[in-house]
Amino acid sequence: LALRRFTLAQLEPYLFGADRLVRDKALDVLELRLGAADADEALRLVEEMRRKVRADLTPATVLVVLRCLAALVKQQQLRSPDVCQSVVDMALSLLVHLDGPSWEHASVELVGDPTAATKDIAQDIAETLAARPKQAAAVSCECARIVREHCRGKPTRRAAETMYAQLASARVQQHPQLLQLVLDASVRALRGFHSADTRVLPKLIGSFAIRAPGLQGLLELALETLEGDAGFAAQLEPALRARVADVEWEARDSALECVGRALRTLPWAQTSGLVTRGMIDDAANALADPEEYVRAAAAQLLTAVVKRGDVASVHMVERHAGLARDALARVLADSEALVKRAGLDMVCALAARSAGAEWQHALSHRALRVLAEDPDFEVRVRCARLLARLAALEHGGELAGLGELQSGMLLLSMFGDSSRYVRQACLDGVRELKQQQQDAAGDGEPAANKRPRQADATRQFYDKLAQ
Repeated sequence: LALRRFTLAQLEPYLFGADRLVRDKALDVLELRLGAADADEALRLVEEMRRKVRADLTPATVLVVLRCLAALVKQQQLRSPDVCQSVVDMALSLLVHLDGPSWEHASVELVGDPTAATKDIAQDIAETLAARPKQAAAVSCECARIVREHCRGKPTRRAAETMYAQLASARVQQHPQLLQLVLDASVRALRGFHSADTRVLPKLIGSFAIRAPGLQGLLELALETLEGDAGFAAQLEPALRARVADVEWEARDSALECVGRALRTLPWAQTSGLVTRGMIDDAANALADPEEYVRAAAAQLLTAVVKRGDVASVHMVERHAGLARDALARVLADSEALVKRAGLDMVCALAARSAGAEWQHALSHRALRVLAEDPDFEVRVRCARLLARLAALEHGGELAGLGELQSGMLLLSMFGDSSRYVRQACLDGVRELKQQQQDAAGDGEPAANKRPRQADATRQFYDKLAQ
């Protein structure tokens, strides 16, 4: 009730006052006021903004007027669609005008069908910028803000295409705030059109002009698109590979995390197009990245391929030349705990899924003992899980050459760990081993096929467990 009684005339001295903080608060009140306004009041606001621009044609006034119109578009798209569309057409006209080669001229070519009031506002702003070209970037930001608010609802095709074109503009790319506003509007427009613009999204993701903060929103949208379009993965893969080679480590990390997250959360049929030999090569190379977050993201991606991929994809990982014994051993001996965690997850996945034995060469008794004594308890938890898996393979006779690791004895030694989570992981591992031994005894054949040395190791392990 108080907001309804607070008229625009009462707000005007605060909106256009000298104190910036007061202006910001007044804009907040105006936005709330517009949330309860009707179409007639929205139209009166546009007329009042035209009067204000004509009476006081200064850069500060122009920016406040545009902020007021952005608040109008945000709050009144449903109640006053025609008025809001006219304001959006004005903002698009100014953005196109400011991106042109002759924007310092006072004449602006209008797009769409703006009203007489918004035509006058656009023309007056163009005249102001012709005299004060340094204000162009600030005006572009406010116009992009208007279009961004419009794209929250049902964006028009004109607005979407204008924003896509703006992303390729050198002027926009040189101004971080303007680029972020245009990118936000583009992401919302893409989300509004869904699969209609699937060809645009990979181009935006692959553009190095879009820095890491803006890339996050595009990758989130890419995951949504992957969920509903099985063929989109093949279009997306080259763009993601380009960002894995980005000079910004945040962009490399985001691209690798996007692929890993897609593999972990979506069906293999939707994401198999992302797992090419080139992507595996890039992830293997990223295991040696200078940034620990990138190394961890690469290991997590490869783990997801092994866990969720088909047989051919698993073979690509386990037989990859870049993932030979030295590469895996370096990951397990990394200086950062999060990389060691990811590396242990990858080796454990290989041990569970792989029929080959290449990954065994990355392991040694000494390396496993160092991991079992790592200061990070999560590393020790994963080490216990891996030791349980290795012990199961050793005593089950599935892979030769594991006896030298003495994984079962190392697992038993971890029962005295200070962390209850590690002790629980050890207990879970031994429980699985016990079940496996019972299954083998029931079948008869596996136990009979064991070599004498292997059978002795199994008895020694269970004697130690009994103690």
